[in-house]
Amino acid sequence: MHLPLLISDLAYLLGVATAVTLVFRLFKLPVVLGYIVAGYIVGPHFPGPSIGDPASIQVWAELGVIFLMFSLGLEFSFRKLAAIGFAAAVSGVLQVSIMFALGYLSAKLLGWSEIGGLFLGSMVSISSTMIIIKVFEELDLRRQKFASMVFGILIVEDLVAIIILASLSTFGSKNSMSGWMLLQSLGQLFLVIGSWFIIGMFVVPRVMRSVGRHKSNELLVITSTALCLGLVCVAAKFEYSVALGAFLMGSIIAETADVKRIETLIEPLRDIFGAIFFVSIGMLIDPGIIGGEWFAILVISLLIIFGKIFAGYLGSFLTGQRIEDATKIATSKAQIGEFSFIIANLGLTLKVLDAKVFPIIVSASLITTFVSPFLIKNAFHVSRIIFLYTPLRVEAAYNRYCLWFASQTTGSVRSKLAFREFRRWLSCSIVVIAVYESVANVFIDNFQRIFGVSGNYFAWLFAFLISMPFLWAMVFPPRRIFVRHKRRTGRRISIVGSILTILLIGFLSREFLSFLQALALAGFCFILIYLGFRKHLEARYRWFEGQFLAGFSDVSDKH
Repeated sequence: MHLPLLISDLAYLLGVATAVTLVFRLFKLPVVLGYIVAGYIVGPHFPGPSIGDPASIQVWAELGVIFLMFSLGLEFSFRKLAAIGFAAAVSGVLQVSIMFALGYLSAKLLGWSEIGGLFLGSMVSISSTMIIIKVFEELDLRRQKFASMVFGILIVEDLVAIIILASLSTFGSKNSMSGWMLLQSLGQLFLVIGSWFIIGMFVVPRVMRSVGRHKSNELLVITSTALCLGLVCVAAKFEYSVALGAFLMGSIIAETADVKRIETLIEPLRDIFGAIFFVSIGMLIDPGIIGGEWFAILVISLLIIFGKIFAGYLGSFLTGQRIEDATKIATSKAQIGEFSFIIANLGLTLKVLDAKVFPIIVSASLITTFVSPFLIKNAFHVSRIIFLYTPLRVEAAYNRYCLWFASQTTGSVRSKLAFREFRRWLSCSIVVIAVYESVANVFIDNFQRIFGVSGNYFAWLFAFLISMPFLWAMVFPPRRIFVRHKRRTGRRISIVGSILTILLIGFLSREFLSFLQALALAGFCFILIYLGFRKHLEARYRWFEGQFLAGFSDVSDKH
């Protein structure tokens, strides 16, 4: 009987992976590294039998990326992002920015291309969530105070990594870069993500709620997988990384009531396909390249270890962390892992990275991962040394700064109100941008054909009328903020919202009318609608907001 080569390859691959990871567990090493070593053993550069159909294994590895990112999205939840706090957000963005800059400069010193510098900066800027969680579990550190800060920073880094992946997809496909191109790509990216999220929050929670009523695990896992792969296909259609679609669908499903069940059901798929992905990375390790690129490996490894410690300290001190906590936070993140492999794999897929980059990054990850537990174990002793040799005046000044920072970030009623209204304005603006861009790219030719020279005016008016409930909410905040001591804050929010909305309308009207024409027409329409349809617009927006928030209702009741 003929047996497909893929089946024998998988039997061999998973068998070797099992044996190697058992050895790694015996020595309490991260299993991710075991998969990579297993990949080297079954790969073409190790003496002995190797995989016969690498192309089919790569397809399974792509599914590994999809299910890894989908599972990460299920654990992400935008509620967690809102709960991480200002300190973790600032520290995370600062650390990623510093490491990206250091990685880019290091690539230039090593003689790499511009695109290579972007990819290296991206690869060294994101720490490994999987490895950190594993080390924290083995050292019993997950319940310590500093660990919550580390996990908050990791959430921010994961979100930034998704943005980086989508941006690199654009750069890599065009094989060029510029400041204006970066601005356009990021604007388009936020528009696409925002549109997908808003549409998804209308559709997905209702679908999952209907499926969940049947109490069938089989139906639940099939539906969630179908939704994941569906958005992956949409992301590929828009020329974005498949990881973006998988992560975003996971984050949408994370807001539904059955997310815990889905996480449990998806876990076996994630483990199997994820293991194949990491094994496929190990298959690319070439000892010949590693031997010839030992200097680059050493430079990048030292950059990751000392650069991340420096960035971690700086972010922790600026956000008012204690010296001991700052040391533990800084040393916890001195490694790279799964996101770095995914970014490197994207570069190879787009054919913008040299094949030697993958073994270099994998080698640097191996070195930093082995060093990371040692650094975390000795963080307390390092912090004691810093504490003993810090002058009393410096220590007193830093303690005053910590108290000041805590007082500034506690959050007054006014600041919380302003932030909540800004999020609402931003959500409405995404809908308005999507409407105007859709009309400009899809419908404007039809309006010009029907109305001739006046077609642009009618197309603009069509987009304006559809967007009107959201524009209304952007200009006029809900009446609940105009009460008692919040009255002055409400007026300021309304003024700022009006200015930002006017500028946004002027910018979006560039495909239809001039800026002044758009403002004049918008002002006339606002006055006319205010006099005749104010209550109707408020009701329509409240209906929309209620329908959107209904997607969160079930999960809200469970938290």
